[in-house]
Amino acid sequence: MLIQFVIFFQSELFDPTKVLEFAGHLHESGDYAAALQEYSRYRFLSDTVETDVQTKIIDCMIRLKRFDDALIRARVTGDPAYWQGIVLYHAARFDSASAFLVRSNADHEPQSRKFIGLSYAGQFDFKKMSDYLEYSRPPPKLKKPWLGGLLSIIPGAGHAYADRLGDGFFSFLTVALLGVVSYHYYQTDEDLKFGIAVSATALFYAGNIYGGVNAARNYNYYRNSEYRDNILDVYNEFDY
Repeated sequence: MLIQFVIFFQSELFDPTKVLEFAGHLHESGDYAAALQEYSRYRFLSDTVETDVQTKIIDCMIRLKRFDDALIRARVTGDPAYWQGIVLYHAARFDSASAFLVRSNADHEPQSRKFIGLSYAGQFDFKKMSDYLEYSRPPPKLKKPWLGGLLSIIPGAGHAYADRLGDGFFSFLTVALLGVVSYHYYQTDEDLKFGIAVSATALFYAGNIYGGVNAARNYNYYRNSEYRDNILDVYNEFDY
């Protein structure tokens, strides 16, 4: 009985069909590390490896962020340009991804166009993205960083322009307080303290201007990121 159990267990353990079924189950359940191990074992046990298995291995590597390994695997698929483009897209190397995707085979054209569009979305170039993807919502209205800096001539106004009212109030209060202190020392002829205070005022005032520029940039980044995430809710980036 023990011998029969061992023979049965070994036949299950080394049966390529069973290994492939188990790998597929692990992949569907989201255990990509274990699935990759089982797919690799299937490749070792099987005389022939289906294209679908190759792409599942690439998918596991992408999800595990093993992009260098995925690129090596992509080069030996039936459409290396397409799969290298997919890997590079997920590695956030969007320019390189588009360069490969445009050279993919005709049977991958719809998906290639989708990922080229998503690559432009990843670069926040939504105008070019619209040449490849249909998306009904208009792009976000962005702030002008130069205007944020210009408005910061009035301390805090640049932050307020970028919807950072709390930061704007704090910036105004800091510069104003330092200005008052500087004026006080000037009036009382305390030259050393006046020099220190006016230097601090100038430093914080310059920081306020830079902060106004940076606040507008951050505003744009978050709005662009939010818009891109909404696009990814429509276009699944794991639907190859």
